[in-house]
Amino acid sequence: MSAPNRSIVKCIVHPFMAQAQATAQHANCSPYILTYLSVDGKPISRTTISSEEPPLHAYPPPYVSFSQSSSDVNSICGLVARSAVARADRSERNQARSAPRQLEETAAKCHGADRWSHRKYEAPRHGSLAFLPRKRSARHRGKVKSFPKDDPKKPVHLTAAMGYKAGMTTTVRDLDRPGAKMHKKEIVEAVTIIETPPMIAVGIVGYIETPRGLRSLTTVWAEHLSDEVKRRFYKNWYKSKKKAFTKYAKSYSENKGASVTRELERIKKYCTVVRLLAHTQIRKTPLKQKKAHLMEIQVNGGSVPEKVDFAHGLFEKPIEIDSVFEQDEMIDVIAVTKGHGFQGVTSRWGTKKLPRKTHKGLRKVACIGAWHPSHVQ
Repeated sequence: MSAPNRSIVKCIVHPFMAQAQATAQHANCSPYILTYLSVDGKPISRTTISSEEPPLHAYPPPYVSFSQSSSDVNSICGLVARSAVARADRSERNQARSAPRQLEETAAKCHGADRWSHRKYEAPRHGSLAFLPRKRSARHRGKVKSFPKDDPKKPVHLTAAMGYKAGMTTTVRDLDRPGAKMHKKEIVEAVTIIETPPMIAVGIVGYIETPRGLRSLTTVWAEHLSDEVKRRFYKNWYKSKKKAFTKYAKSYSENKGASVTRELERIKKYCTVVRLLAHTQIRKTPLKQKKAHLMEIQVNGGSVPEKVDFAHGLFEKPIEIDSVFEQDEMIDVIAVTKGHGFQGVTSRWGTKKLPRKTHKGLRKVACIGAWHPSHVQ
């Protein structure tokens, strides 16, 4: 004989709810019955306290159990549970409505809203976070962090070039910006003039794709390099022996350049990204610097062998800016701003100056946030 199936159905019920009392009368039991044990729907025992409210410390919270059929139990439990949940939701909504009002009253008292009715308690942040950390740049030459996406269907072409800022001027043009006040009107704008002397191609770098990103496989240099690019490989050109690339240049004469040809074939076979090494001709600018700037320029379009042949054909030849960009083409300009020296927080971040009678300076930061969390919101 199998053991009797004992089921206990419990619902949290407040003793003073009218729904609970009506439910208990319907179940033919006291409103404060705590436990019912049933076997096949027939009550076999019950534990009661009295018809009065049980002490809360003895039975927190009061439980009511029923021994009716499953449908009756579900309906009764659902009725009691819905009423309890609705009461809890009402209390939460009331607290949510009162919290902002209390916060506004507290803020108004703290900031003296009675005297400063125009005072705003929020403001947009000062300074862009895109240029952090605000310190001296590690390199003066701009760094291309993302070259254009390669499309093998297009012809082989270069994707970048270098230049030097020559100065600024103004230009008058018609503004084409729907919604602006000056739409279809003439405006005067400041423009920058960039001087772009022809670059000289001096090498090829081949990259292979790995699970951790691109990795350079090999580099092939040109046979003859000028002194202005050799200066880039020395800290002090005057004290150096100036022997850079003397041994590498001999590889072109040994075995008819077999080692150079072998490295080019490796790039064609294994690499997926090909970049051209080119340097500027800084001697053609009015700058006093003699050390040229060297950078990698990605070659896009066509297959990998076509890219290698294209880059190798540019060795020791000038690269005009017209061969890289077209007229009226939209391009990205990457540069490093000039230094402003050691400046204060008002100059660097544009924070608001303090009132005239502030002690120990006006161009300082006062309260810009809470103590905790300690970071600027």
